[in-house]
Amino acid sequence: MKKIISALLILTMIFSVVCVSTSAAAIHVNMNFESMEVFTSQFIAGAFYVEDNLLYGYAEAKALQTQYDDSQGWFDDTAYTWLTYDASITLAIGDDELSETDRYVNLVYCNDNVVFEGRQEDRLMMSFGYDVQNGCFRFGTGWNIDSDENEHNMLPSVAKEINTDGEDFFTMGISVKQGNIRCFYNDELIFNFVDANNEYLIAHEITSPFLFWQDGNFIQISNITIGDHGALYPEMPDAPIQTQAPVNTNATETTTPRVTTTKISEVVLTDDKGNDVTDDKGNKVTETVIITEPPVADTNTGAVQGGNSSNTGDVTFIVVAAMVATLGCALIVRKVSVK
Repeated sequence: MKKIISALLILTMIFSVVCVSTSAAAIHVNMNFESMEVFTSQFIAGAFYVEDNLLYGYAEAKALQTQYDDSQGWFDDTAYTWLTYDASITLAIGDDELSETDRYVNLVYCNDNVVFEGRQEDRLMMSFGYDVQNGCFRFGTGWNIDSDENEHNMLPSVAKEINTDGEDFFTMGISVKQGNIRCFYNDELIFNFVDANNEYLIAHEITSPFLFWQDGNFIQISNITIGDHGALYPEMPDAPIQTQAPVNTNATETTTPRVTTTKISEVVLTDDKGNDVTDDKGNKVTETVIITEPPVADTNTGAVQGGNSSNTGDVTFIVVAAMVATLGCALIVRKVSVK
């Protein structure tokens, strides 16, 4: 009898280990921003930078996206793209005082199935976003749905008060499976969109990267997690289903938004009289800055490209110049710390 009990205990322990291992394997990305090198191993850097285990970005840091290859014209099951998945981002948002645009943050499902099936020429962006000005969550197509009257709204907005002064962290999440997108705020279900007529071909065949898109904010991000469908947000059988009447997806916004280009450079410090600052040996003192140049038409539907500096100095990020008018466009310079 004791041998039987011992055997059962051993089997139970083995089964438990297998279950834990299976559960752990369901998480594909758990990014806590240990360094810039760790971050860029899985994500396109854009104008973001890492400091003290947080990811930072101003308004020009618009796109945060996993690495991918779309050599076929769509994502087509490449690395860091998934057909069905759960994803979450934990962040705090404050006002970028240099930006004059409306403030919003979006988690975006990049739907290439409509391209693969020949329904339209460009990928369909399906966004779960928070509209800061109006204090509500929205779900629809395109990059920014800024009012209840916007033609790209797919569901009624949901009012929610969130601290947008940069002091409090919150989590936005999205769960994608075939014909269904669920959207969460701090684990609270906000939207449960079901494509009852298969109009949008959600998770039909072509995979999708993680994409976060924002404007007008100074962003601090503490974590991004991506896992199999159900790993972060289990099924909710009793959740209310939201649908909408079929629409012509060809009428959906398909043009790529105008984005800024960013480079990191060394500039010479000057005093308040415009003279170059020198050290004790007479050498000019320089500092590392991010320079955001005038917007140009973006021909890549991926993230804003960028890089990181070789400077290892621990410099506090501050604004060193702002909104210098050049040919009617803006040039924004920011001093940054890159580790």
